[in-house]
Amino acid sequence: MYRFLLTLTAAVAILTAASLMPNGAAAMLLGERADTADRKVDGSDGRDVYQCQFRGEYGQGLREELRERIERLRRERQERRERAERERRERREHLEQERRERRERLEHERRERR
Repeated sequence: MYRFLLTLTAAVAILTAASLMPNGAAAMLLGERADTADRKVDGSDGRDVYQCQFRGEYGQGLREELRERIERLRRERQERRERAERERRERREHLEQERRERRERLEHERRERR
């Protein structure tokens, strides 16, 4: 009896959860203002455009926004690489300069001893 009630309760919970799940494609607002999600906008400038989350269909202006974002990320990544390379080069030059100075100092000390 106890096992039957437990099974029945689990089945009711699963069916209730399944009935509460949405079965359609949801749309979410893209753009600067997320607080205006209740209004539908056909933005020609690419802002406040809805993105359909069903089958990867995108609204107007979204691809351009994604393209700009990808390009900005590539640019930032390239700048980081260049900065890291510049810092490595400067560090290498600094170490070489220290080695030269040390070598010259040692040679000078050797000359003075003779």
